[in-house]
Amino acid sequence: MNKFKFVRQLLENEKLNPNQKERFLKLISKELADSSNLDEQIFNEVKEIKEKIRLLEGVVTGSGQEHTKPSNSHYPKIHNARSLVGLMNQFSDNSKALKYTTHSWEHGRFQSYEDFLKKVKEEWNDMNQELKELNPRLHGKISNFLFNEKLGKIKTGNYYHVWGEKKLKFGWASGALQRYMNDNDADPFSCPIPDEIKILDKKHNFLLFDHYVSEFKNEIEIREDNSALVNLINNLWTEELNYDFTVNQENTEGVSFFTDVPYLKSVLKIVFGSFKKRSQFPNIIFRVDQNFEKKYLELSISQLDSKCNRSIDDPKIICPTGGDFSTLIENLKNLADFSVIGVFRNGALYKVNYLSSNENVENVEKLKDDYPCKGFTYVLKFYI
Repeated sequence: MNKFKFVRQLLENEKLNPNQKERFLKLISKELADSSNLDEQIFNEVKEIKEKIRLLEGVVTGSGQEHTKPSNSHYPKIHNARSLVGLMNQFSDNSKALKYTTHSWEHGRFQSYEDFLKKVKEEWNDMNQELKELNPRLHGKISNFLFNEKLGKIKTGNYYHVWGEKKLKFGWASGALQRYMNDNDADPFSCPIPDEIKILDKKHNFLLFDHYVSEFKNEIEIREDNSALVNLINNLWTEELNYDFTVNQENTEGVSFFTDVPYLKSVLKIVFGSFKKRSQFPNIIFRVDQNFEKKYLELSISQLDSKCNRSIDDPKIICPTGGDFSTLIENLKNLADFSVIGVFRNGALYKVNYLSSNENVENVEKLKDDYPCKGFTYVLKFYI
């Protein structure tokens, strides 16, 4: 008998409880990890086994009847924030043409403007599909800025071809830039913006292509050279909270990482909104902890002295299907791992994991009493 069919049959055996099945799966996973001949078929078999466990854990038998019980086995959601950052790092790799879509280059690095765009396209083709699968929003922003020849032209009705949060209408494939670059010695970043585009984007007062490039950089990366994280937090403090709140920052200077910045902003808006509802706790701390060896940083956002009034068993906490937590999870998928830490109604301290790049992380972790938690905390883990 095929060993994987045997595994599936064993897992379907009702005499095995969910804990036994989970231990059995871990043993299988370890055995497979030690094998040097893993192929696509094996991975598919493992996927089927995992799905089978999830289905079986949701079924309760008794009195001859079966019913489905609530299950949080689908949390944390396993995503791939590391891979996305690996792709985005090409925008800072000196050996990649993609880097020079946002950085000036020395004379002679590329034979011509056409040669440059050809290399950019080749590198983009290598990452295009994977990035699209990981984060369609970020993919769309980048591809439009790099390759959309119709930017600034009407799409339908009063809607134009645009890119980014500000709906900008000029990019690397714009005709005016291509004409400007007919002079092989021209600097693309010095290309003047044509009048028709300046009119469409008049509220931004962008005069040179360099201004559009800077905006693009600010949308795909939190940059240390302009204190982007510090300014983002301060701006949201002003916009979302009144000055009855105090927002302190620790280690937020000198921080840089790739992400979809507008979506990070939307996440922080939701977090600030949750704080605003609990104005009796007016002190907020943003803290960054970096681990360069393991290539990640954690952004912790704490509302001092606050606690969660819900039970740690509440499905709205451990396996949300709507509301702010669901929005946060959706907006952070493949961008950052996401957890919360706090004291819950029973007085115990827990960490609840919603998004993780580590499949071995549990949904709910009970923390020791001496764990340094100053209040209900949102934790965003970015890879670098």
